[in-house]
Amino acid sequence: AAKFVGTLPCAASTPTVPVECVYAVTDAACKRLVDFFSPYRTPHFRPPFRTDALRLSSTHTLHVAHYGTPNATPVLFVHGGPGGSVGDDCAQYFDRRSFHVVAFDQRGCGKSTPRNELRDNTPMHAVADIERLRRRYFPGKRVVLFGGSYGSALVLLYAATHAKWMRAFGG
Repeated sequence: AAKFVGTLPCAASTPTVPVECVYAVTDAACKRLVDFFSPYRTPHFRPPFRTDALRLSSTHTLHVAHYGTPNATPVLFVHGGPGGSVGDDCAQYFDRRSFHVVAFDQRGCGKSTPRNELRDNTPMHAVADIERLRRRYFPGKRVVLFGGSYGSALVLLYAATHAKWMRAFGG
């Protein structure tokens, strides 16, 4: 297993947090997680089987899309950005029969409202949103987190603060 051991800054007002991340997927179900260059990657994107508008506050509402199979291995997909969004292509990295992928547009991004809003929109807000999504859609379950670009930085922040709920992560 490849390891990263170091520190991760959390916020300007808090000290760095020691982090030990293991970049090996040990759970057999998670070994099916395929990377960007896998021959299993499919260009045939399917629409989500469900979408939600998750109200976070009087200001922010997240757009949430569900792909794959309900009750399968839980995955939270964190897009790049800031300013990015999710689309039907985000689930292409996963075998839809084996995973339930929840993808969301971060605060101020994509179909989340209000668009381009910066109030109450920090990396730590995003980490809190990830945890809120995990509790809402996968209560009591450990999840796979998959982040692209800036999303992978948010996944590392989540790992530093909520490691017990991580099954595996990639990006």
